[in-house]
Amino acid sequence: DVRIDDLSLTKAGNQGSADQRYPFAFAKMTREKITVDGALRESAWKRAGKAGPFVTIYDNSQVADPKTRVKILFDDEAVYFGIEAEEPYPGKVGTRKSDRDAWPRGSNIEMFLDTDNDKDSYYQLACNLGGGLYDSLKKDKTWNTQWRAKGKLGRKSWTWRLKFLSKTWP
Repeated sequence: DVRIDDLSLTKAGNQGSADQRYPFAFAKMTREKITVDGALRESAWKRAGKAGPFVTIYDNSQVADPKTRVKILFDDEAVYFGIEAEEPYPGKVGTRKSDRDAWPRGSNIEMFLDTDNDKDSYYQLACNLGGGLYDSLKKDKTWNTQWRAKGKLGRKSWTWRLKFLSKTWP
């Protein structure tokens, strides 16, 4: 599993109020059409806001290995995350299919987005290479947003592109 731990996304006007122990990532505006295809082909990704490396989920003093990096873009309709995760054993990565809001079985990526920066309200999103999507508002999995995700397994890494229609978030 790839876990993105301790990343804080906040509106630019709220920079001073966020907990400084967590790294920040600033999304970059783009006018370029972003395709959710599991690759980083568009030139906008070169200018995207970056976060990483991340720390391990159980010991936040240790840099996670293998490494995961996140790039963030937005346009008038959506927020886009580009995730690159090193993978030392690509032959062991699972690609099982799962139904919407069933936990994505096998190898997956899970993100928690705390857009209010209150450490209480959050969106939980998970996806896998088989196309499974899971989303919840806190632990309420009856909440659904409009999003797409596509992963691609390479020789030494995974790449993921996620698109969230920002107008569907409360």
